[in-house]
Amino acid sequence: MVERSPLVSFALIVAPTLCLTALRIILPVFDDVLSTDLISKIIVYSFSLFIGILMFLKYRTIEDHEYHRSKAISKLSKSYKLDNKGLWEDSDSIIRDLELKAQSNLRGKASVKSDQLMKGSIGNINKEMHEDIAQNEVEINLSSKINSSEQINNENISKDSKSIFSKINEKFNKIIENAALNEVNKNKRVIKSQSYPDIETSETISDKWNTPTSKKERKVIACNYCHSLNDEDVNYCVSCGNYLS
Repeated sequence: MVERSPLVSFALIVAPTLCLTALRIILPVFDDVLSTDLISKIIVYSFSLFIGILMFLKYRTIEDHEYHRSKAISKLSKSYKLDNKGLWEDSDSIIRDLELKAQSNLRGKASVKSDQLMKGSIGNINKEMHEDIAQNEVEINLSSKINSSEQINNENISKDSKSIFSKINEKFNKIIENAALNEVNKNKRVIKSQSYPDIETSETISDKWNTPTSKKERKVIACNYCHSLNDEDVNYCVSCGNYLS
């Protein structure tokens, strides 16, 4: 930390007293009042000395980073202490309320057992805890065995039911498949009968295509002039127009 000058500190303490003596020198009336009244003189000088001490203390405190950090830590420590006190007090009161509620809710054997635990020692509590743990383990083993046996029975029942249902489903599937095959075969027969009618025999086809040939033969006459061929019925040549002899 930064150190202050001791001379400056001393000057701050003495400064108010010096100012007071200067006022007495400047103001003779004020000097006469203080000289005649001893009590007022003591009060004024003590007040001036008090002001000097305050100035000295203010001068000595250095408000740097370390000063602010220590101040913040002191505030936080106070608040943490108050919080801890409040929390512990609240927790104690809450535990008491819970104990009272638990005792009021317990009846019969449970209440007797809780009273014994509250009055007994730590060794008795540990023994009872071990006994409770052993009982819980036995109960857990019994419940696990019961659950496993129930699961096995349920699995067997489900297998039997599945086998019966599977057989019934297989029979229904077979019936449906047979019906579908019969329908398909019927449809095939109908389609064949519609698309492929009765095929005609080779004899009927040959009768259709065998047309009778004309046995009549035409005679042709040649022209003497142009030597072109003409029919027998024509008297004049078609190409040159001369008479056919």
